[in-house]
Amino acid sequence: HKGNHILPNLIYTEILDENGNPVENGEAGELVVTPLQVESMPLIRYATGDMVMRIEENCICGRTSGRIGSVLGRKKQMLKIKGTSLYPQHIQEAMNTLGISDYIIEAKNDEFGNDQVCIKISEAIGLNLVQVQNKLRDQLQIKLEIQQLSASILLQKRFPKESRKPVIFHDLRSI
Repeated sequence: HKGNHILPNLIYTEILDENGNPVENGEAGELVVTPLQVESMPLIRYATGDMVMRIEENCICGRTSGRIGSVLGRKKQMLKIKGTSLYPQHIQEAMNTLGISDYIIEAKNDEFGNDQVCIKISEAIGLNLVQVQNKLRDQLQIKLEIQQLSASILLQKRFPKESRKPVIFHDLRSI
């Protein structure tokens, strides 16, 4: 759980900021890869859209090559709320630590184009929304709006007809 080793003889990796510059050790950026030793059509500087962290220190296993941290989120899913950047996965992890599993996350733009996030929780759970909001604020360092929905409406939003898997994050910013 200390990151994935980069195999420099198989793949050339770059972790770049939004301006296309390499990030420093410990900083997050978009993973850009160039597979080596490909005999068919090569991919050159393929931007994956995955946001990862660059790890350059020696590993406890003894390898000295660089490592890539686990995926923090997708570049297009990044949320910027009151100067704090986070990904839907951070909210999901926080909800999991609270033991809440029946919810969805909706992101939309306000009238100024800023990101707004609302967590919608099932009424059937019977939680105190203020307590949940305070616990999330402690974990994420931002205050998120929380609403309750009827269990049937939440179920329809979590399991849309066109999806085989539950959809927890609803990005309404591009609509």
